[in-house]
Amino acid sequence: QPRPRPQAPIAPTCRLRHALHMKRSSTRTVRQLDLEAPPSALVDAAGKIAFGRYAHPIDNPQIAALGRVARLRTKRWHYTSVTLPDHFLAIALADLGFAAHAFVYLVPKPFDADDRRPAVEHASLSLTQSLRPVLRMAESSVQGETRWRRRGERVTTTWHADVTQRDAGDRQSGRADVGEWRINLDWPLGKQRLTGEVVVRRPPGTQCFALAHPVTPEQPAYTHKDAGLPARVDLTLTGKGSPTERIVDEGVAAVDWTLGWMRRETTWKWASAAWRTAEGKIAGLNLSADVYEDDDGHGRENALWLDGRVFPLRGVRFQVPVDATSAPWRIRSIAGDEVNLTFTPRGAREERLNIQVVVSQFVQPYGTFSGHVRLADGRKMRVNNVFGVVEDHVSRW
Repeated sequence: QPRPRPQAPIAPTCRLRHALHMKRSSTRTVRQLDLEAPPSALVDAAGKIAFGRYAHPIDNPQIAALGRVARLRTKRWHYTSVTLPDHFLAIALADLGFAAHAFVYLVPKPFDADDRRPAVEHASLSLTQSLRPVLRMAESSVQGETRWRRRGERVTTTWHADVTQRDAGDRQSGRADVGEWRINLDWPLGKQRLTGEVVVRRPPGTQCFALAHPVTPEQPAYTHKDAGLPARVDLTLTGKGSPTERIVDEGVAAVDWTLGWMRRETTWKWASAAWRTAEGKIAGLNLSADVYEDDDGHGRENALWLDGRVFPLRGVRFQVPVDATSAPWRIRSIAGDEVNLTFTPRGAREERLNIQVVVSQFVQPYGTFSGHVRLADGRKMRVNNVFGVVEDHVSRW
């Protein structure tokens, strides 16, 4: 599938971002940082929406009960990244209602501080999603199968619950979020082809960060973030004129599963990473701004993961350089010294789409984070050359 040619920007960035800022909904400021037990459904039989922040995913996050407009305006995506000793892999599938989008890219990780490594990548766009779907999304992050099928392009992500490994709390609540995602790939990457399987596990007792946020009081957005999950890959990269490369390794993963009745114009900045600490613990980080914010401008999905436990964080600001693909980004807490990070790009994936019904400006640099994150109990966690991604996204959809 040929890539769309670059189009003119949606609007001058400052004007568009100002308009989006003025349209943000007024939501109750969230002072309490504890995460609650999730409801079984995002929307109950009476149409009440269960807004809140939860330590486990909602089994049924569907919003079709809110009516036809909600069904037509719903956007869904499933993003998975895996950080391996020698590679970084990212997989994204997105259903925009009238269009569907997918991309996969693989990065050989830089070993030198000044080294920049280009990714091998392939993106695909379908404009017939509403008539001849190429993408079928699972009903929730922990139920069912997400499947992309198009000529020469196949990705299947299936959730496999493991009821034998649930702990006492999981059994008592009936939660089914212990198990693993199995991702089967057969995807072109430039002149090469990537095939094989990625497995991301959610062990017993693992917490996630699930947020049901009021875009407006009648428009919910639900997102399930996980970072610092154990993963393993068994992949083969082949191509004419290139030696076959087998990638069989253990790594750490981050997951973003989102379903939302989004605004027509949406913007966000985002950072994600997963790694092993010097002490051998599995860690993860999710930070965002300009989306899912409370009255004080604090993002509500910010968190650090450490060995399966979630530590919620307060709001951050992103300082995005003019050259977002090569100059350092800075991420700082809005108040205090909780988060203080510098991100150094080692390469980037960019896209600019303008297909009338969907307009999107997107840059996702990959590279390394350094700095610190301070937990609520005062502990400071050093972050030293941790590989991950940042993203600056403005869309009209």
